[in-house]
Amino acid sequence: MSFSPFARFRNFTLDNLKSLLEIYPEAFSTMNWDEVGNIIESSHKGYKKTSYQQACQFGLEDKSDKQYRMQNYLYNFDDSYLRKYIEFWACTYYAPNPYVNSDDPSIIIFCEIGKAVLNSPNYSIDYFDFFEKNIGGKSDDILLNILREYCAPLKYKKENDKTYIYTNFEDVDALEEKINFIENEFQIVEPKSRKLFFERYSFSNFCKYYDLKQNDETDVTLKGYNKIYYGIPGCGKSYHIENTVLEGVDKKNNVFRTTFYLDYSNSDFIGQIYPVVDGNKVKYEPIPGPFTKALERALTNKGEMIYLVIEEINRGNAAAIFGDTFQLLDRLKENKNGRVIGDSEYPISNAFIEDYLRKQNVEFTPGNIYIPHNLTLLATMNTSDQNVFPLDTAFKRRWNREKVTSDWGDENKIKKLYIPYSSVTWETFVKTINKEMIDKSAKEDAPISEDKQMGAYFADKSMLSKDPNDKDGDKIDSFANNVLDYLFNDVTKFNHKILFEEQILTTDKLYERIDMYKKAVLKESNNVGAEQAESKNIFSEIFTKDISTELVGNAKKVDDNND
Repeated sequence: MSFSPFARFRNFTLDNLKSLLEIYPEAFSTMNWDEVGNIIESSHKGYKKTSYQQACQFGLEDKSDKQYRMQNYLYNFDDSYLRKYIEFWACTYYAPNPYVNSDDPSIIIFCEIGKAVLNSPNYSIDYFDFFEKNIGGKSDDILLNILREYCAPLKYKKENDKTYIYTNFEDVDALEEKINFIENEFQIVEPKSRKLFFERYSFSNFCKYYDLKQNDETDVTLKGYNKIYYGIPGCGKSYHIENTVLEGVDKKNNVFRTTFYLDYSNSDFIGQIYPVVDGNKVKYEPIPGPFTKALERALTNKGEMIYLVIEEINRGNAAAIFGDTFQLLDRLKENKNGRVIGDSEYPISNAFIEDYLRKQNVEFTPGNIYIPHNLTLLATMNTSDQNVFPLDTAFKRRWNREKVTSDWGDENKIKKLYIPYSSVTWETFVKTINKEMIDKSAKEDAPISEDKQMGAYFADKSMLSKDPNDKDGDKIDSFANNVLDYLFNDVTKFNHKILFEEQILTTDKLYERIDMYKKAVLKESNNVGAEQAESKNIFSEIFTKDISTELVGNAKKVDDNND
């Protein structure tokens, strides 16, 4: 065997662990690994070459997926608990691993050395002889320092210029028990899996190693928050939450969803008593709403972050829907009265929630219901719909807010698809119409708000065509019913002439123009050149002349640039 079990950067000590924890940006939990790496590299040259490898071997960070993950519970440990982490890590560390390249079989180093000690006549082995035969490679000095400091009941001594690892006779049973425990509870499942290697050093495994109950050693690193993601229609708010905020989250078990609407009520959100038929009897049972379900999950899984996602939060009367739980939205900024940062600052008494939790055998203090620090509330809000149920200042100030902008990057799968019967791509159409609606309405008595602009995902691929000038009647009808209808009946409802040809005064007239155009193109099906020239001008039948010209002109610019 010949592998080097550790990166030759620094020793794995308490001071170096603390130094590594200091280099990470505060917002790392919202970034991917490349973003974090670039930020650290800008201030700590050489991070990507050396120290990141030590951090990964230390179990601190995970770069297996796009979303960056960190053992952030360590930030709330004092030096004594950080030392406990190193002891836990040192005794369960195996190599080769995802950050130690070798085809040799993986071993839990502490266990292998411990078993060699137990099998020796006097419970003592020559360290360097063992290293050469069972590990090889380099880093023998780093491993020796780890064994000396963090791997009790193994001990270190030097005699006659030789280095020995040994255990006292009275510690033999304890060493054997420790080895058996580690090999049973911390087995090597997939030695090259970065994800599993990172999770090996999770808070739950830390608690398992030291036989701690997670609610005794609360994972206060999980700091829940309330955040509203807002933006124009179709900008990708829900997509952003699903694929960025919740990336890597166990969505089946740890994410709860609901959508607010006009008649959505507090009992829908919190829960209500329903009659349940049990044989020949009718009894009444508390049926939880999404808030209570999420709360129950958070209270019974304190080592995991739980998410409640509220879509279209301003389409219902949010303050009325939350009811008395509105008070729970204030979060603690510091530990207080046995609660920690991220918990609700002002607990409430709620008869329904308490009755339900009691029936589920969930531990709680009666009259003391609060949102725990491992429950995060996420919401989306369409800014063009603020007039449905405006969120009052008292409600809004209890939420962080983040604007989601349209993403026209390479991950956008529909931006290069075409509007049917045209050579105009979806991206060109949206950018042109958005600009024109703002510019042309600026001089009006009631200018169009920028909130009325269309986002990159306002349409979907069922309305668009893969090829230019595609004569798909169903697609253009779907496009008209969704996109053009929005522009006509919502964006320009006070003055259609801002975008539309002046004779189009009703929706029926709009659809009539499209039908007439489709029939005209069909009649010219034998004249390909005329058809393609006309198909580029479908917009001349719908929009003002200058907008139609602008659309076709911009489409040509895109084609020229692509060429």
